[in-house]
Amino acid sequence: MLTDEIASLTSGSSKDKGTIVEQVRRKQGAWTVEGLAVFLDVSPKLLYKLIKTGKLNAYRVGTLLRIDGQDAGNFLTNHSTIPQRQPPAKQR
Repeated sequence: MLTDEIASLTSGSSKDKGTIVEQVRRKQGAWTVEGLAVFLDVSPKLLYKLIKTGKLNAYRVGTLLRIDGQDAGNFLTNHSTIPQRQPPAKQR
């Protein structure tokens, strides 16, 4: 069920959740297009377009499309307009 797919990631304290990219990558199993769209608050149509143009990797299982969490996380990281968190620089 779609709500179970999202609930498994959003349960727990906000401290445990991490960034959106971390949450996407952490999902057990593959994302459905609809589930990832709900989680990212975008339309499924946008994700289908990204898949069709080859910008987002997806796997066909019969007639269904599934998106690996690592692939979705990589897409988000590579298309971020906000720099990702960097570890603090070492002091000499």
